[in-house]
Amino acid sequence: MQDMPHDLTASSAPQETESAPAHGIDLPVAHLTVEDILRWHSVPYPLIDALAGASLAEGLEQVLNFTPLQDAVSAPLAFGGASGSGKTLVLAKLAAQNALNGTPPLL
Repeated sequence: MQDMPHDLTASSAPQETESAPAHGIDLPVAHLTVEDILRWHSVPYPLIDALAGASLAEGLEQVLNFTPLQDAVSAPLAFGGASGSGKTLVLAKLAAQNALNGTPPLL
C-alpha cells in the first residue's frame, strides 16, 4: 500500500523535470498521420482519400449520398447497426415527425 502524503492540501500535479517534455507527452504514435490511423482501423481507401485534408463532413459528402428518406409505403425499411448506434432514436424521431405531420407512423 502506498504511503499517503502528509500534506493533503499540497498540489499533487507532477513536477516538470528535464526528462519530461514541457508541452505534453511524447507518444510513440505522434508521428502517425490521420491517413495512417484510418488505414490501421481498416477504413475503406475511398473514404481515407476523401477525408485526407478535409473536414469529416466534407469527406463524408464526397463518399455518401444524403437524400430525404422516401415514404416506405410500398416496401419495408430495415434498420441495422451496432448496439448504441442510435437506431431506436432515429425510429422515434421518424415516428414523432410523422405524428406531428398528421401521418400515422408506419409499423
